[in-house]
Amino acid sequence: MIVLCSISWPYEETVRVIEELTKVEVSSKEAQLIVGEEGERVREEEREEIEEFYEGSWKERVEEVKESPERIYIELDGVYINDRENERGMEGKVGVIHLGVEEIGGGWWRGYMWGDMKAVRNWVREYIMRLFRRGSFPKGIMNTGEIIVKGDGAGWIKGIGEEYFLESRYILDWYHLREKVWRAIGSRRVREEIGEGYEEIGRWLLGKLWRGEVEEVLGRLKEIRDGLEKEEGREKLEELRKYIQNNEEGIGYAQLEEEGIVIGSGGIEKGVDLLVCRRQKRRGMSWTREGADKLLALRLLYFNHRWDDHWQQRSPLPKAA
Repeated sequence: MIVLCSISWPYEETVRVIEELTKVEVSSKEAQLIVGEEGERVREEEREEIEEFYEGSWKERVEEVKESPERIYIELDGVYINDRENERGMEGKVGVIHLGVEEIGGGWWRGYMWGDMKAVRNWVREYIMRLFRRGSFPKGIMNTGEIIVKGDGAGWIKGIGEEYFLESRYILDWYHLREKVWRAIGSRRVREEIGEGYEEIGRWLLGKLWRGEVEEVLGRLKEIRDGLEKEEGREKLEELRKYIQNNEEGIGYAQLEEEGIVIGSGGIEKGVDLLVCRRQKRRGMSWTREGADKLLALRLLYFNHRWDDHWQQRSPLPKAA
């Protein structure tokens, strides 16, 4: 009960509820220690699964798969929370994998989520391999027809696709691109010099980007940038140009829609909210990286519907004093 309550509520609230329901007094520190021990146990089980996977005959099992999904989506994002040791905060990584065939609502697709507050480089690949080893989702994951890697333009996301999924196809999330365009074109310094026509320019840029006509957009942004007098405005447009240029291969949404590819980011946005924000970004909270990661491991169990399986496979935790 302590662990289940703690993954949803602050420790202070957890111990208050426990005491009201059971009349057993537990301190916030004891609850935190119990959660930490269980979270570490979950991470250790994951490490063991990885070792067993690499030692096993996974290649033969891949060949045995007769049917594979046509397309798999891997959506990735970073999320910052308050760090007790670094006032700049700490960044964690969150991912969602789905087939794009069963929408739950709000652009959120039924699939599996994972995450890591330690920002381990190869966590994406290893988690997917664990899914395959368990045979849980999807059965043909290792020889799927097409892998789509989606992100907000952060370099590490595209890098994961290039390094670990060599045949993958990168897509820049349309929502983030649209937001970037309006933040630059609609910024005060740029708007003051462009005048009332800035909205028309923004719509033109987005129309071109939707159709994948990136070179025209880059050229137009350069013209506008060079025509501005204020350095702040020029910097805004140059930042947008570099963002578009760095993600050029992931732009062109009209063609993607024709191919039936999901371009929205509802899956990863929901994943970040559920796994991290609702529990670890509350007012006044700050974390150690170890503590944040262990709590995340437990929330992953819960939201991936593996909570009951985990507890059935292990002996109960010792009761708090």
